[in-house]
Amino acid sequence: MDQVQILAEELTSESVTDRRRAARLMASLDEQAAPACVQLLHAVSDADEQVRNWVCECLENLGPPRAEDRATICNLACTGEADTRFLSLKVLGRLNEQAKDVASDLVARATDEQEPIVLTQLLKTMSRIAPADDETVNGCLKAHCAHADERVKSAAERLLSSRQ
Repeated sequence: MDQVQILAEELTSESVTDRRRAARLMASLDEQAAPACVQLLHAVSDADEQVRNWVCECLENLGPPRAEDRATICNLACTGEADTRFLSLKVLGRLNEQAKDVASDLVARATDEQEPIVLTQLLKTMSRIAPADDETVNGCLKAHCAHADERVKSAAERLLSSRQ
C-alpha cells in the first residue's frame, strides 16, 4: 500500500490525532494526493476543525482528480453539505471535458441548489466540463441570468457571454 492510500484510510480513523496527521501530510503532497480525492471530500465535513482546514487546503492544491472518480465526485457535489458540494464542484471542474458525461446531473442540481456560492461554482464547473454542449449549458446559464442573487446572476451572465 502506498503512502496516499495509508493516509486516506487514516482520514477515517476514530483518533482525531491520526486524522489530523493524515490531513496535514496529505496537504503537503499537493497533486500527488489526487488518488485520495474522494476520501478528502468526505473528510471536508469532519467534526474536527483542524482536519477540515488541512483537507480544504489539500483540495485547493490538488489539481485534477482521477477521471474514474467523476461520478462519485458528482454525487458528492449534488448531495453533500454545502462545503463538500462547493469543493466537489471545484475539483470536478479540473477534469474539464473528461467529466462532460455528468453535465446533465449538474444541470438538474442547478434548479435545486439554494447556496449562492455553491450555485455559482456549479455554473462555472458546467461551463468547464461541457464547453461544446451549448443547448444544455447555455440553457442553464440563461435561466440563471434572472436569478434573485446578484452573485449568481452576474456569474451566469459573465459565463454566458464568454461562451458566445
